[in-house]
Amino acid sequence: MSFEKSLGFTARWEGGESDDVDDPGGRTFVGITQASFSKWLKVPLENCQDVFTATGDQVASFYRAYWAGMSGEGYDRIDERLSLLMFDAAVQHGPSLAVEFLQLAIGAEPDGKFGPKTYSTLQTVYEDTPQILLDDLVMHRRDHYHERALKPQLTKFLPGWLARVDDCQAAADTTEAGLINVVRNAHSKAPLPIAIDGVS
Repeated sequence: MSFEKSLGFTARWEGGESDDVDDPGGRTFVGITQASFSKWLKVPLENCQDVFTATGDQVASFYRAYWAGMSGEGYDRIDERLSLLMFDAAVQHGPSLAVEFLQLAIGAEPDGKFGPKTYSTLQTVYEDTPQILLDDLVMHRRDHYHERALKPQLTKFLPGWLARVDDCQAAADTTEAGLINVVRNAHSKAPLPIAIDGVS
């Protein structure tokens, strides 16, 4: 599972422009919040380029750095399916919470830190029960969605969240649309799938 394939899947689900008052992420484009975009550009938020105007190259560069920061290649070396599941979870929930889902799936202490101990345990569990590991990872993400949806303002997002994680699990071994078309469609205001940005 290459970076490009993982990003193609995630960008498609993140959709285009989102500025829902009930969305904790706030103003978001293809899954990138205005605050994250400002931090990545190293420009004060008040002087930052509007994230809605981000180019395809900027989106790809942002997520390339994100992939490197979450050790995407490390997951790839164990199982390409794992890299997609972890990348999509990290983009939507943040890297730390994605690691917590993984740690729960492998029976490790969920501290949100992907260090040598977690990596070693991951390798051992994967060698013994790879499919169970992947299924458990998705299960813990689903559980988190249901917990979040208990908040009244977030209940409306639950069907989309569950559809996304189901699609992610099914897409792990398939070829997804590339990022270029996703960004082009987002800027053109074409119909997009349910956008669920910035929810941890």
